[in-house]
Amino acid sequence: MPSLDGLRAVGIILVFVHHLITPLPFGGAVGVDIFFVLSGYLITSILLREYDRLGRISLRRFYLRRAARLYPALLTVMVILFVPGLLFAPSIKAYLIENALAATYTTPIALQVSDTAAWAWRHTWSLGIEEMFYLLWPVLLIGVLTQKRVRAHAVLGVTCIGLILLAAGVALEAAGEPESLLLRSGGLFLGCALALRTMRSSGRAGGWVSSSKTAWIGASIILGAVVLASMDGVLALPVLLTVLGSTAILAHITSGSHGQLARLLSWAPLTYTGKISYELYLWHYPLLIISSWALDADPLSVAIVVGPLSIVAAATTHHVLTPWVERLKSRASA
Repeated sequence: MPSLDGLRAVGIILVFVHHLITPLPFGGAVGVDIFFVLSGYLITSILLREYDRLGRISLRRFYLRRAARLYPALLTVMVILFVPGLLFAPSIKAYLIENALAATYTTPIALQVSDTAAWAWRHTWSLGIEEMFYLLWPVLLIGVLTQKRVRAHAVLGVTCIGLILLAAGVALEAAGEPESLLLRSGGLFLGCALALRTMRSSGRAGGWVSSSKTAWIGASIILGAVVLASMDGVLALPVLLTVLGSTAILAHITSGSHGQLARLLSWAPLTYTGKISYELYLWHYPLLIISSWALDADPLSVAIVVGPLSIVAAATTHHVLTPWVERLKSRASA
């Protein structure tokens, strides 16, 4: 669905702008949570289709396809930026460590221990959250699908887990505790729950889900979350709101409805941005940080150059690697 790429574009635009204009107040960090909801929905939908078609889920095929999808672009960007990073990093040892963390998707674990564990590759915490989640989720899903009693309550159970994680983040922040990146996986659970619900309803739904008002309410909630994160400096509550808003929009889009917001999200420039969103996410932050190191300037002052450069690099990487990635994924599926 083109509108899904459009929603993905909203997520990357929020994150992109947030990073480029830091330290100016803008709550675009919640764009990551749009990604989480989308990811949970899309990955679970793929697994459910495989189960419906074959009567089983191949963990080997799943993990190989994930590696084929993610590693080519990640390693390409890391290799290209490795030498510039070494030349200008304040600490070569720290830069080597954060490269190792990014390559093994363990950045979020390191950041939970020390908030200064990563600089140029700090943004890979979200990739690490996803990959740790997907190490376990397919196994849990197989258990859900093979146990009829569990399957009947799966949507409610997975939804509750996601909401509990997000609510725990709000409670921790209210108590003055440091942010827990792991709790933001609640968005992944909500996306998974939506996919399970869609499967149970045969992919179409009526009522409030198909109403255009649902999508616009979701968009308004996300907008409110961005404003709240910009004004108060809080993040956990805006994260919760963004997840709820994204889930509402996604539920509307996947119900088969073609409301005004879904058509807007299908606008060609947005869908193209969504298609290159992964590559843009990989490129923009390390380019921003390494450029600021090289020029001994703050990231905001180099953003005017880094922004367009990141877009060109992302588009080029996407178009060069996509045919190869598709071949790798096809081999993994064989």
